[in-house]
Parts: sequence; C-alpha cells; structure tokens
Amino acid sequence: VVYTKDVNDIDSVNFIYVAMLTLSYDANGGEGEMTPQLFPQTLSMPLDSNLFVRKGYTFDGWNTAPDGSGFRYEDQQSVAITESITLYAQWRINSYEVCFDANGGEGEMPCQRYEHGVSQNLNENIFIRDGYVFVCWNTDPHGAEVSYEDAQNITITQDMTLYAIWHENDENMENGHAYVDLGL
Repeated sequence: VVYTKDVNDIDSVNFIYVAMLTLSYDANGGEGEMTPQLFPQTLSMPLDSNLFVRKGYTFDGWNTAPDGSGFRYEDQQSVAITESITLYAQWRINSYEVCFDANGGEGEMPCQRYEHGVSQNLNENIFIRDGYVFVCWNTDPHGAEVSYEDAQNITITQDMTLYAIWHENDENMENGHAYVDLGL
C-alpha cells in the first residue's frame, strides 16, 4: 500500500501490488538452519549472511545449482529475483601445511600441503646433522609430543610443524643398538 498526497484530493490512496517471492537456502552437505527470505519481486535486497557450517570446509558463496554450475552469488550480496529460488551453499575443502624443522640439523625441506581428511605419506627426511642419526618426527622439538615415522601415512586437520628428532651417533652403536667391544 502506498499513500500519496494529491493536491486535488487529499484523501486519495493508490494501491500497488508487489509479488513476494521466496529465496530458500540449502546447506548442500553442510549443517545448520537458515530461514527462507522473502523478496519483493524485482526489488534488490541483500542475501542473509550464511549460517551453515561444514567440518573441514570453508564456505565459498552461493549458487543456483548444487554443483556450482549455475549463477554464483557472494554472501550478503544484493540481488533482485524474478521467481522463487533456492541457493546452495558452496564449499571449498580446507588445506593445511606440514612444515619441517631441522631442529639442530642442516638442509632445507619444503612444507607439504594436505587436504582435510585426505591421507598421504610425509615427505622423507633430507636433513642431516653431523654426529647424529635421524630417529623420527615429533610435534615438539624435544620429542615430548606426538611422534611420526619417516614417510608415515597421516591425516591432519590443522597446520603443524614437525621437528626432526636426533640421537647422538655413538661409536659403540650399530643399527640403533649399543654394544661393548670385549676384545675377544
């Protein structure tokens, strides 16, 4: 309803019909609830802010097709719609980095990229340390936390640094075992 003041007729009322359309939101593999939004036909309004979540993924906008092949919209973008539609949340898988620290050793190793939930082998150690042998990787530089074997297959859910853990190379060590030369 629109009220106007007309100089000839102060009590005139003009009625304008505006169709209300429904814009629904689909989590598309995510979780949560979003209330459908009412839009006046052809009038531009901002989309509601995304409330959906998906473990291991980052929200990456909306699309008119679940597979992302339709029209793309940013979160809270102003849009005008001409028919009731559903927008599907689009998701980008999170990726993480495992970085390697020589922890007293020498050399360079590039960080290794992992996708959320995808297992792969750690890069093999290429660090060296005079007088020491490489033992394993650990999330703590002193070896007090989680240990991983060289080239172990792992799955990660956050960035992390792995520290080379070294054991002093004793002259009386062979294959990781101490021995005593009895001279016999």
